[in-house]
Amino acid sequence: MRMSHVMERRVVLQLVGETMREMGLLAGIFILLDSAFSDRPLTNAILAGVSIASLVLIACGILLEAKNR
Repeated sequence: MRMSHVMERRVVLQLVGETMREMGLLAGIFILLDSAFSDRPLTNAILAGVSIASLVLIACGILLEAKNR
């Protein structure tokens, strides 16, 4: 019983890591594309913040996935 609990936790943490990584990628890509093709592009400060937030999500997702393999 205890072993399945550990396995379930590892699977959940790996899925959370994958989700964080994908959120970072998709948010970064789509916000940058939207800004590039918008009539009113986002300011450089907002783009930098989005880029940093995306990179943090991607890095945290990768770390969670690597830790739980």
